[in-house]
Amino acid sequence: MVVIGGSRDMKCSYCGSPLNIPYDKDFEKRTKIFEEIAAERKQQDKSGGEQDYPMVAFNSAQEYFKQELPVLKELNRTEGYKSWFTILNEKKFEAFAETDPVKQREKMIKACAVNVQIVEYLDRQIKGSKDV
Repeated sequence: MVVIGGSRDMKCSYCGSPLNIPYDKDFEKRTKIFEEIAAERKQQDKSGGEQDYPMVAFNSAQEYFKQELPVLKELNRTEGYKSWFTILNEKKFEAFAETDPVKQREKMIKACAVNVQIVEYLDRQIKGSKDV
């Protein structure tokens, strides 16, 4: 989603629908990240077209995600093991363990939000910030 307009009267650049996104101090930074993501998606569509794959190729893969999910959850609760890798994979595994597309989508949005958090973390690392 690329946003057009300022912090007020924001609209989706694709469909023109109003966006009900409350302004926060990180809005400008996140808008830049979303623009980069939109540009990458455009490039992916250009190089490979629209892609339609199953969420998992076979039922046993879904069972794998269901079995491994508790391990990731435990790692994320254990001091010294929690990392962006385990956090992101927990969110992805939650999505792939689901069978309902509506729930899968909700979980994937959460995984995407973690990806944005990771990019923000990396940006702080690049800038040498102490608040990481």
